[in-house]
Amino acid sequence: MELCIECKKDTSLGTGNFINRSSSDNGNAEGFLCIDCQSLECDRCHKKTTEYQLDGDVLCMECIATTGDI
Repeated sequence: MELCIECKKDTSLGTGNFINRSSSDNGNAEGFLCIDCQSLECDRCHKKTTEYQLDGDVLCMECIATTGDI
């Protein structure tokens, strides 16, 4: 089993969490992060996303596109 080093979900092939996992090292463990643990919450719409921009706030690409902030 290849567990997420944060939440301990199985990220092994065939679990549905394999394709979006990423290699990670949190200082205590080395392994993988599942998609949920990689995601941050957008400060505007509050949806979790892995595609974001940091500019003091976390902004998802959808909010950037609708407001024109870049």
